[in-house]
Amino acid sequence: MSHRRVLGMLLSVAGAQPGCLGEGEPDDSSTLARDDETLLECDESTPYDWRQPTTPPSKAETPRPTTLEPRPLRAEAATGPAAYFNIDDQRLLRLDGEGWREIWSSTFRAFVEGRDGELYLHDDSGIHRLAGAAFSPVLSFDDDPAHGLAAYEQLAVGPEGALWLLDDDLARVARIHAGEIVEWSEPEHSGVEAHALRGMAVDGRARAWVVLDHRHGILHKHPGQWWARVQGTSITPEPSEFRAWVGDREGGLWLLTDRELILLVSQGPKAQRMLSGGVALFADLDGGLLVQGQGCSLLRFDAALADEPMELDTTAGECKGRRLLALDGRGRAWLSSPDQAVLVVTPEGQHHSLEPQLFAGRTPRAAFVEGVGPELPALVGENR
Repeated sequence: MSHRRVLGMLLSVAGAQPGCLGEGEPDDSSTLARDDETLLECDESTPYDWRQPTTPPSKAETPRPTTLEPRPLRAEAATGPAAYFNIDDQRLLRLDGEGWREIWSSTFRAFVEGRDGELYLHDDSGIHRLAGAAFSPVLSFDDDPAHGLAAYEQLAVGPEGALWLLDDDLARVARIHAGEIVEWSEPEHSGVEAHALRGMAVDGRARAWVVLDHRHGILHKHPGQWWARVQGTSITPEPSEFRAWVGDREGGLWLLTDRELILLVSQGPKAQRMLSGGVALFADLDGGLLVQGQGCSLLRFDAALADEPMELDTTAGECKGRRLLALDGRGRAWLSSPDQAVLVVTPEGQHHSLEPQLFAGRTPRAAFVEGVGPELPALVGENR
């Protein structure tokens, strides 16, 4: 069996009674649901499937204090809100009120944003949180019982500070919070199939979402509840490609398919709008959405999808190969372009082109902007 409160300690589950949930699925406040669950396949016509456990989990233990030391940046702490750029998972560049700096030059697996804009680095040694002029260690993979997490590739952070890890190759899921490690490492326990795996997100109500392909649907889990599945046919009747996703601050998953924009909650789609050709999706601080469509199209939607979207003018320069990277608290869109530049587009349609020499001929793979981001004068300052 694979659900482990502490890595290396196995939980035996026997004699579980299968069942399928429809409208009676426990809500987020239910006291009936448990973390020690096993998932069971049900008929594809039913949007949810689960299995109730009969054996309690092993006693939880606290990982040892990390042996890692803080890892200093290659620059001083940021001046004001900053923007960070991932260059090939090997370098991190920062833009703040003082200009451009290379702050990291060592291979990493993920660089993600957590609650309240905290930034986390995930590399071979462990997980680190950006604090001032250093990455402060959160978890070391060299320490028991966390050593088994070293192979995980994807990282997401919940609003309560929980770390969710996803292993693309072995289809494992792990949650780390309050000194406790929980892992589901076999498909019959989490429902995750490696060949169908697309990615993961955590919403504003601490529910984790694991995106598979349309045939296998989307799995979700709130702490203290069972794993559940929303079948692909409940999301869209016809087979669709799941292209982008982001957790909603009020709970749920925004899902961009090849033909629709959908707000998915635990009971299924809550809101949706036909939208053809979307390729990227971001949510702003007010719950609104920005979708990159075909060509130069950038569409801003309200959180309820009630009004017609507003289209931003991004026609400056060449559109082909452009990719939406981030959305800041001012409503500015940050896009990469194939000519190794970054284009910043304000809600008023103003354009700022950034071409720092530090890109060294490479295009940013991802970006994160703290809060409202750098002041506009910094955007046109000297590249350093």
